[in-house]
Amino acid sequence: MNIILIGMPFSGKSQTGAHLAQRLNYYFYDSDELLKQKFGSTENAFSGGEQAFRNAENQVIEGLLTKNDCVVSSGGGLVTTKRGRELIKKFDCVIYLECSLEALIKRFALDKNRPLLKTKNDIADLLKKRKDYYSSLATFSLSADSASPTALAKAAEQTIKMLFSK
Repeated sequence: MNIILIGMPFSGKSQTGAHLAQRLNYYFYDSDELLKQKFGSTENAFSGGEQAFRNAENQVIEGLLTKNDCVVSSGGGLVTTKRGRELIKKFDCVIYLECSLEALIKRFALDKNRPLLKTKNDIADLLKKRKDYYSSLATFSLSADSASPTALAKAAEQTIKMLFSK
């Protein structure tokens, strides 16, 4: 089974995904980290513009679909392109880590090194544009406002076992 975590930047996809993969004894892939490896940095990946970045991101996700028994942490903007949404739908399980705007803003204050996020208003705008995509693509959602990545991974594992056990 292949699992992908989707959600806004700062929702905890990378840490939760790593914990979930460990719990399931699966491989873990962080698409943002894979892009950084390919381009040297997120800024370099964005140097050709957002569309070039999204194309590269789609290529990374497409390559991960050839793997088995993996958990993938996606970039928050994967849902913004039709191709990205098509790729998400190919995963066996899609987990949306849902965060309130207030929680995202608190986390943003701790890490302002995101190419598309410069102000609190940017977060609000992105959440408004992406939230419906996240919800419609998800097999299930988990509230990531206050739960730790460890707790989210445990909840995800329990839900996966409930939904996919035969």
